[in-house]
Amino acid sequence: MQYSKLVKAYPEAAQVDAFEVYGATQIYNGIPTIKAKLKSPCSGLGGVMFWNLDSDALGELSLAAAIYEAANLP
Repeated sequence: MQYSKLVKAYPEAAQVDAFEVYGATQIYNGIPTIKAKLKSPCSGLGGVMFWNLDSDALGELSLAAAIYEAANLP
């Protein structure tokens, strides 16, 4: 299931890394994990890879927005 569809139906799914839908567990990096990864000491690797941008949500549930926010905070 696409992340955008998942969080549209279940907005709380944006705050976790796994969510069960229709009997199957969807595994991904939620917003807190995305932000934590960018703040970790190992984050000085020089880039971020986004697997499938067209599956991202819009607005406050967007993973791309979370990446941008975390990368631009001191």
